[in-house]
Amino acid sequence: RNHAPPRGMAMSAPDITTPLRNALLADASLVSQLPAYLGSVPIFTRRPVPANAPYPLLVVSKDINLNDEDGIFDWRPVITRDIAVYNTNENGNNYGVAASIGYTIRNIFHRKKPITVTGWGVTLIQAVGPIDTRIDQDNLTGSVVQLIVRLSQLRTS
Repeated sequence: RNHAPPRGMAMSAPDITTPLRNALLADASLVSQLPAYLGSVPIFTRRPVPANAPYPLLVVSKDINLNDEDGIFDWRPVITRDIAVYNTNENGNNYGVAASIGYTIRNIFHRKKPITVTGWGVTLIQAVGPIDTRIDQDNLTGSVVQLIVRLSQLRTS
């Protein structure tokens, strides 16, 4: 059976926002590095971040890039997302804290499958970084881990 969309008809990629956030929240090592915020920790999936959010905090981007590795009879989206770590720049140790959290994020995802996406199989997640991020505000420092998430459509027959 042909599981690909009809010719000329594009499929939309699944939204991996909630699975990414859930994977971050499920990691005790990461959560222990973040402050308490409204009964959870400051991991955000949209901007702007609330003004009262404590640092360090994480921001999971929307899709930065959407590509595919399609076959003739299936659809395999490749989704690129950034997970940014922001911290205050009030002392030199805070840069190290942001980098450390970045490495924790890398360890959660790189060549692992900590997420479940309904209707899709996770074939590979590659993490790039962490790398320093440019911030326009002098009072902040940051680090970014880029995730390249490869999915495959699960066959139902």
